[in-house]
Amino acid sequence: MKIARFSPFTPLAFALVVAISACSSDSASPTSSAPAAGFATTDAPRPPSTGVFGEAKSAACTTDQQILGTAIEAYIAFNGDVEVTEAKLVAEQYIREEFVGLDIGPGNSIVATPGGPCVG
Repeated sequence: MKIARFSPFTPLAFALVVAISACSSDSASPTSSAPAAGFATTDAPRPPSTGVFGEAKSAACTTDQQILGTAIEAYIAFNGDVEVTEAKLVAEQYIREEFVGLDIGPGNSIVATPGGPCVG
């Protein structure tokens, strides 16, 4: 009696076939112009403030705001209550470079750069 050998690549091939078939199956009718859930259409791109990219941009802006706020607080703690600029923070090595999406406003407040990625 001959025993069939099991190839180690068989589960991988099976998983690949299942993944491809799952991606190609669409419950929407062929005449429907609505995109599948989670996918943007090429003729009507999503605005950058929505979806995964919007969430990533929002998280990056929040993190940058926290870093800049901490740098401002540290600068004031060591130098007294002074008007802080990003240039001063870079020169004193509190931050590596000025932030693209944020500025330091009046009273050392953090504001979004007009037209920058953190607006909105």
